Amino acid sequence: KKFLNWNNFNNLKINIFLSLINSILETISIATLPLLLGLLINTNLNLEKYIPFNSNILDKFYNLDNTDKILIAMIFIAIIFIIKICFTFLVIYRENKMTVDISLDISRNFFNHYINSSYLNISKKKVSEILRNIGTETGRIGNWFKNYFIVFRECLMIIFLSIMLLFVNYKI
Repeated sequence: KKFLNWNNFNNLKINIFLSLINSILETISIATLPLLLGLLINTNLNLEKYIPFNSNILDKFYNLDNTDKILIAMIFIAIIFIIKICFTFLVIYRENKMTVDISLDISRNFFNHYINSSYLNISKKKVSEILRNIGTETGRIGNWFKNYFIVFRECLMIIFLSIMLLFVNYKI
């Protein structure tokens, strides 16, 4: 039988989409750190080539005192990291919930299979095999899905960080 029912398959698609957004947020949060470092080193940093904002906002930012520029940049980066962390918690929660749902569905399917089987078929199997199939094996399948989610999320991070590094200007 299939591991995923229709509800779990839809949740899988949603989790893939949320992991994609999470990787984008992670990349943006990492990309803000060199901007802060550049602002700390050179307070006359030209941000127009990094941030495509309205020039009125940048003009107001350039007219601020150096300590105010750094403070605003740090607050901006802290907000980005807080949003990213909250979103990451949401993604991990959904992934774990889906893993538990898949394990429960598979366990329920095994249980219903054994309940609806004839007595002769059940008597041929060992009790330990039945209990292992219902309990242990379903947990292993759930762990496989959990590890799949982790590897998928990390691969997305590598892809997005690689793309970000392709656009970085290495000239100092």
